[in-house]
Amino acid sequence: MLQNEISDATNVLGAEAAKRHGARVILNAAPARALNPLLAPHVDVLVVNAVEAEMMSGIAVGSLDAAAEAAAQLSSQANSVIVTAGGLGLALAEEGRPPQVDAAHRVNLVGTHGAGDAFIGALAARLVDGASLPEATRFANAAAALFVSTAAEQKQSVTVDRVTQFLSESDRRRRQ
Repeated sequence: MLQNEISDATNVLGAEAAKRHGARVILNAAPARALNPLLAPHVDVLVVNAVEAEMMSGIAVGSLDAAAEAAAQLSSQANSVIVTAGGLGLALAEEGRPPQVDAAHRVNLVGTHGAGDAFIGALAARLVDGASLPEATRFANAAAALFVSTAAEQKQSVTVDRVTQFLSESDRRRRQ
C-alpha cells in the first residue's frame, strides 16, 4: 500500500521491491498529483477520490457515470482503478472489463474524517484475505459507510463482523 504523502522516488522504490517479491501494489493517490511514469507500471490498483480523478483524468466526477468514465480512462495507467465519489458511491474499472459502479449506502452521516483511510484499509485487508477486487471494493464501500455513520468515540467498533452484518442488512433492504 503506497500513497502520495511520501515522495515519488520512495513510492517507486517501494513498488519495485513489492513486485520483486510478488506482492500486489495499491496506490492511494492522495494527495493528488500526476502518476509518475516510473511508478505506473508497478501499480496494480490505483485508488483516487473524485478530486484526484478529475485532476488526473480531466473528468469532473459529479455522478457515478462520470466516476466510471474517469476510472475507465485512468485504467490506461494502472491495471485496475477505483474512483471513490463520497456520497455517490464508487466506480471500478478493471483491465478488459466494463466499469462497474457501486452506489453509496444510505447512512446517517456523522463525519467524513478518516473515510478514505477506512476504505483503503478495508480494501487492502480483503484483498490480502483472498477476495476478488470487486468483492473487496464492495466490502470497503460498506466499511467506509459504516465508518462515517459511527460516532468518533466508537470508530474502533467498525470491525469485519460489523461490516459483514451491515452488508447483509443492506442487501436484504435492497431486495425488499
